[in-house]
Amino acid sequence: MGYDGDLRFIRRLKDRRYRLKLKQPINNTICFLDKISFGENELNVINILGEPFLIYRNFLSDLPHTVFSYRLKSGTNKIKIELHFVDKSFFLGIIFYHTKSFNHSDLNHYFKADFGLDSFHFMRDIIVDPHDNFIEFHLDPDHFIMTFSKMKWIDSTKIFQNNQQVS
Repeated sequence: MGYDGDLRFIRRLKDRRYRLKLKQPINNTICFLDKISFGENELNVINILGEPFLIYRNFLSDLPHTVFSYRLKSGTNKIKIELHFVDKSFFLGIIFYHTKSFNHSDLNHYFKADFGLDSFHFMRDIIVDPHDNFIEFHLDPDHFIMTFSKMKWIDSTKIFQNNQQVS
């Protein structure tokens, strides 16, 4: 089975809902899973995280695009992690956390404390570091989704010229 390279989370960065979100600036640098920096190459990521569950390769806006997929399970909770690379450089990470119930207060408290924010709500805010790396949050009925990326990279590519439809 192939992975179709679902870009709905990237596309949301350009729609109007994104522009209404508040940016919460922080002083420290955002890393994906606290170990992987944006721009890291594929081999270094494999050395840090181990072999992926699935590797999918295709072309994204005429650029070589690779997706590493990892899956973890703890009790009834399931986590799927996707790392997206273009030209073998890491530019986008997505964590899908599947559970039957979410505690909004705990999520807000965790991110507020972890990044030293005065006020924070994960459905309203985006966390942005001085290098324009960001974390955005989405809540689907049974998934909590965190999207990590570098805004300057997304703005400078042709992704949205070739993928104008928003899902």
